[in-house]
Amino acid sequence: MTIVVLRPSGYNRVEAKKEALPIDQGELITLREAAEISGLSHSHLRNLARSGKLKAKKLGTDWTTTREAVAGYLKDFEARKRGPRKTRH
Repeated sequence: MTIVVLRPSGYNRVEAKKEALPIDQGELITLREAAEISGLSHSHLRNLARSGKLKAKKLGTDWTTTREAVAGYLKDFEARKRGPRKTRH
């Protein structure tokens, strides 16, 4: 979904809105429990959930996810991890 924000100055900014991916299977756990399992901080997991990078759903004021979603994110993160950077001489 693309949102165009109209500004009085004539400068229009285009924003892409990401929606959190739906949770379709598994036992729901809180992001605090997910933080204990994954070793990532609660705030980092919350940011991932907000941006849609972690499959999660907000129930009331709390974000929930599944163990499978956390494991999937960690597996994907390890696959995308970069090695040492080469330096220019």
